[in-house]
Order: sequence, then structure tokens, then C-alpha cells
Amino acid sequence: MYKALLIGINYTNGPKSSRLYGCINDVKHMHQFIQDEFQVPVENIRVMTDGDDDKTPPTRKNIIRGFAWLTAGATSESRLFLHYSGHGGSTPDHSGDESDGRDETIVPLDYRRKGQIVDDDLRRLLVDRLPKGCRLTCVFDCCHSGTVLDLRYNYRVKNDNNTTMLYEIREDKNYSKSKAHVVVLSGCKDEQTSADAWEERKSQGAMTYCLLKTYQREKRRHRGVTYKRLFDGLSRYIQRKGYQQIPQMSSGRLVNLNQEFRI
Repeated sequence: MYKALLIGINYTNGPKSSRLYGCINDVKHMHQFIQDEFQVPVENIRVMTDGDDDKTPPTRKNIIRGFAWLTAGATSESRLFLHYSGHGGSTPDHSGDESDGRDETIVPLDYRRKGQIVDDDLRRLLVDRLPKGCRLTCVFDCCHSGTVLDLRYNYRVKNDNNTTMLYEIREDKNYSKSKAHVVVLSGCKDEQTSADAWEERKSQGAMTYCLLKTYQREKRRHRGVTYKRLFDGLSRYIQRKGYQQIPQMSSGRLVNLNQEFRI
């Protein structure tokens, strides 16, 4: 069974310095994408934005409730998808599990009153409660998002000679392996920021825009879009578009990069 939770926050009514402009558009584009490519039933998709017509604003309480809805009743047959486009942050690590001494966060609409959601809680709410065989795919288009779910394996570009991208797999033993198949594509390294971009005459997150464009291009070129082709293409496309961020991929269990990408 497919379920999807899409969260986009422009912080429209917040301080001007904190406003974003492409996050709600990102959710609209991702909504169409998962219906077209993976036939996710519209009744199994929940959307949270701070748009005028959204009745479920992405406050801290509502986001956590959304996570509970997404994971509720998950079985080995469940196929879950999460897309978050908004601010990401970092804060000092108090649990001692971060090699750089900082936790990664996502930033709810009411963060000034209710605070941010740290990666330790994201891991507990989204990953640890899922059973073996369940599949959770996440896209985080936000700053400081490289290890946002505290997953054990990180796939990083080791060398790019403009013809072949080589990867190294880093295992972080501070984090346990997940029972479920959990994969995260994130917009940048933990120490980087993700761009709120202007593409095709509208505001969009650079990560979401480049990811969808890459998937569509790779699908035209090949019979199947593998994790490697998608991640290769995404990394190159972001670079070619002139964005400084370096997208990341992480997983709770080892992933064969030559397998077909699917949510």
C-alpha cells in the first residue's frame, strides 16, 4: 500500500528574512510526479503547506501527527514516501551520536514558539517504528540535510573525472541499521545550504527541481532508472546548473545502487 506525506513551507507570514518562495511549488510538482510515475492514489497523499487554501498548516504538532499517520499500520508490504521542502537547520548535539557535534533539524511553521524537530526525533518517529520489508523513501530539500535521519550508510562522491563518478560508502556505527528499507535523498551536505531557486519562470527548490528533471531525463534514456543513474544525474545536473550544494544519499541498510529506484 502506498502512502505519501508532502510538506512545503514558505514561511509567508514570518519575518521577511526567513521567507522562502519555492517550497509550495515543490510540493505541487512532487504531488503530480508520484501520481504519474508511481500511481500513488490521491486519497493516500496528505499535503501540508502554508498556502492560503491548505487547511492543515505544517506546524510542529501537525508535522508530528503527519509522521504518525504515514507510519501507522505499516507492514512489510507498505510503500511510504515523504517529501519535505522548507528550512533546515543544525543545533548542538547533546546525545553524543554526531561526529561533527551537531544535530540536523527541520523547521516547522511555528518554530519560533515551538522549536525545531531534531534528527534524533525524526529517526525515532519515521524509521525506528517501521517493520522489516517496509519501504520508506524520503526527499529533503532543505539546508543541513545530509544526515537528517541519522541513517547508518552514506553514499558520497569520491571522485568525478567528468566521465565516471566513483562512490565511497561510509558506515556510521553510531547509528543502528534500520529494519525497514529506508533511503533518503537530501539537498546538500550537513554543513551546506540548499538553494531556493528560480527555474522555468517560477520559484522552486533547486534539489526538487533537479531531481524531477533528472528522473524524467533518465527515464527517456534508459529502460529503468537505477539509484546510481538517478544520483549520478542529480549530482551532475545540480553542478551544471551552477548550484554550489552537493546532494547526498543515505540509507538504513546497504543499497545496491544498480537496483531500480522506486518508492
